[in-house]
Amino acid sequence: AIEIPKFRLINSYERLGPDFRSYSDLASTNITWLSGLTSNREILDNYLEYRPFDFDPLYLDLRFSRIRNNLDDDNDVEMNQQTNYGAGLRFIPEEYEWLPQAALRLKILDTLAVAGSQYASNDVTDRDIIFELSKRLYGIDLNTSYTNRKTLDNIETFGTYTDIYNIRAAKELTDMVLLSTGWSHSNTYKDQNDTRSTTAREDFFDINTALRLWAGAKLSFGYSYENGMDTTGILGDTNINTYSTTFSWPFSKYF
Repeated sequence: AIEIPKFRLINSYERLGPDFRSYSDLASTNITWLSGLTSNREILDNYLEYRPFDFDPLYLDLRFSRIRNNLDDDNDVEMNQQTNYGAGLRFIPEEYEWLPQAALRLKILDTLAVAGSQYASNDVTDRDIIFELSKRLYGIDLNTSYTNRKTLDNIETFGTYTDIYNIRAAKELTDMVLLSTGWSHSNTYKDQNDTRSTTAREDFFDINTALRLWAGAKLSFGYSYENGMDTTGILGDTNINTYSTTFSWPFSKYF
C-alpha cells in the first residue's frame, strides 16, 4: 500500500497452486485465516483512491481485479477467468451533519471461459450502475441502494436487464443485543428482437437478532422469506421460509 497526500494505492497479488492444502480441506471452521484460502487460483487486485479536498467529504476510487483458476491447464477442469472493473464517486460528510452518505458506482464484471477447456460455460458480461445512500438516525443505521444491471451472454443473442431495490436497517438495542432487518425487490427483463419482456420477479426479506455472550461467544437467530416468480415457465415459482440459529465461541491456543 502507498499513501501520499490525496492519493491512496493498494495492490495485492495471490497465487495458490493446485497442490496447496489448508485447514479448509479438513472440514474446519472459519476460526483460522487459512480456512478462507482456496487452492488452484490466482488473484490480482488494484485499488486507487483520490481525495480532491483536504476535509475529505468527496473522493473518487478506481478498482481493477482479476481472478482465474486451473493454473495447470487441466483439460478436466473448467477454466474461468473473471475480470472486474470498477469506479466510484463517494460523498461522506461529518457525522454531525444532516446529509447522508452517498455513492455512485459503476462495476463491469467480465467472465470468460478460457479456451482449451473441455467444459466451458458461456462468456458473460455484467454491467452494474449502483446508487447508495446511508444515514444513522436515532441510533438506527439505515442503508438503501438501487442497482441497474445489464447481463450480456456472448453466445446468445439477447441481453438481460435487472432492477434491484434494497433497504436495510440495524440497531443496537443494548450492549449485548443487535437487531437487523432488510428487504429487497428485483425485476428482470429480457431484450430479444427489440422487444423487452419481464422474465422474473423476486422479493426477499430477512430479520436477525445477534446476542453477545461471554468471552467472545455469540448467539444469533434469523428468519428469511424469499418469493420468486418466473414468467417464462422454465423455472417454477418459489416460496421459501428459512429459520436459522448460529452459535459461535472462538477458541485460540498458542504453541
